[in-house]
Amino acid sequence: MKNLKVLVFAIAFIATNFFATQSHAQVDVTINPVGFLFGDFNVGADFVITDRFSLEGNIGFDKGKNHFRNLEKTSIPVAAIGKLYLNPKNGADRFYVNSFLRVANKNYTNDGNSEYAAYKRTRVGLGFGLGYKIVGSGGFTFDVGFGLGRAFVDNTEFKGAGIQDEVGEHNFMSMGKLAIGYRFGGK
Repeated sequence: MKNLKVLVFAIAFIATNFFATQSHAQVDVTINPVGFLFGDFNVGADFVITDRFSLEGNIGFDKGKNHFRNLEKTSIPVAAIGKLYLNPKNGADRFYVNSFLRVANKNYTNDGNSEYAAYKRTRVGLGFGLGYKIVGSGGFTFDVGFGLGRAFVDNTEFKGAGIQDEVGEHNFMSMGKLAIGYRFGGK
């Protein structure tokens, strides 16, 4: 029990010092407003490392329908993106090139109205892209970008009865971004 208290105290001490020394940290928190209108919720946090480089993590949630197979779809994409800004003005802004790692989990369920079997699909891919970020003087951010890559893992697992149709998608993975948000922290 004593060791646990010491460990908790040590972690609290380290975390407090870390956040105290990171007072100039910048984080751009964004949301995709267009996707949000159509039930595709996607949020991101872009951590500014230097004026020319940032690391972004984003996660999404999409619930919809595969109309071709009449199956309900739930999707949770997760991505990590490294951005290199070529000519920043306000730090980590304007034109950038990026590389990304994306994991997309899709779960298709049969509500009894389809002859196709339900299935789960997981894809992992790497890619490159480009984009443009505007950071206003008040902290408002607007980020638009596009990336294209290749899936190097593509697993499909069928569940239940029905036609186990080949789910063959191309090996390409794409990633688009149209986001608004706010920059927290800064100089």
